[in-house]
Amino acid sequence: MRLWDLQGNTIRVFKGHKSFVNSVAFSPDGKYIVSGSYDYKLRLWDLQGNTSFEFPSEDTGIVYSIVYSVAFSPDSKSILPVAVAIIYGCGIYKEM
Repeated sequence: MRLWDLQGNTIRVFKGHKSFVNSVAFSPDGKYIVSGSYDYKLRLWDLQGNTSFEFPSEDTGIVYSIVYSVAFSPDSKSILPVAVAIIYGCGIYKEM
C-alpha cells in the first residue's frame, strides 16, 4: 500500500498485508489509516507506516473474514469493517 502526494510522488509505503487491499480510510482526526484486505486482516496504521493494530492477530484456523470495506466513526475512536466470513469445510458463506 502506498500514500502519494498530489504530484504522484510516494510519501510512504505501508507493508504488511499479504494480499489485495480492498479498502482504506483516513481517521477523521488525520492521525491513522485503516486498511482491509483479502488476507483476512484489518490493520490500523500511523502515518509513519507502523502497524499499531491488526485483527485477527493470529489464525483461528476455522473462520476467515475477507474485509471489503472499512470506516472510522466521526470521533476516530471506533472502526467498522464490512466483511464476509468464510467457514472452511462446511461450504457455508455468511454475510456479516
